[in-house]
Amino acid sequence: MEKRNINYTYMTNLWGNINYKQINNFDEWYMGDFGAAYYYQDWDKILRYFAGAGFQGIELMVFSVPSIQNAFGSMTNFKEFAYERGIRRITGMFSHHVGSQDKRNHPAIFAYEQQAIDALAECDGINLIVQPAGQYYGTGPLDEVAMAYVLDSPLNAFPVIGAANRAEMESSLGALNVKLTPQEVLYLELKTDTRK
Repeated sequence: MEKRNINYTYMTNLWGNINYKQINNFDEWYMGDFGAAYYYQDWDKILRYFAGAGFQGIELMVFSVPSIQNAFGSMTNFKEFAYERGIRRITGMFSHHVGSQDKRNHPAIFAYEQQAIDALAECDGINLIVQPAGQYYGTGPLDEVAMAYVLDSPLNAFPVIGAANRAEMESSLGALNVKLTPQEVLYLELKTDTRK
């Protein structure tokens, strides 16, 4: 196999929510009727799998943060644990906004995202990948203003548009031509009641 330098990351959610720091005894685990989850339910093995495959960094899922903090005590401790297993960087986090089409949910969504941003900062991560809605089917294309807001973020934020057809893709790309005013940003962040 040729030597390769992989600087890309691997999104950890494919393993589900990983709840354990380290499982030391397979027989005890298996006999407790936990099945084959032994192979993908502890961070020690998962991080070693990633490093063994050549990945130098990982992205986390926002819903993994509470279980990581529970298992490791802090995101900093998790970052150090990952480094000891060959992962050089927690590069980012993937997040989604279930119910974001309803403005009444925005305060809770903003609070949830602030927790994600704080956890990401504690890991020295720089990329926040945002899926602006939890589900797309039947919701139509994203509003150009919503897309512009994500694109205008001071973070390295990457909107996931999920276009179902060419028309929806073209509609979403229209956000590239939208420049939000500071007043519009305040309005979108629910800091004022007037848009203009």
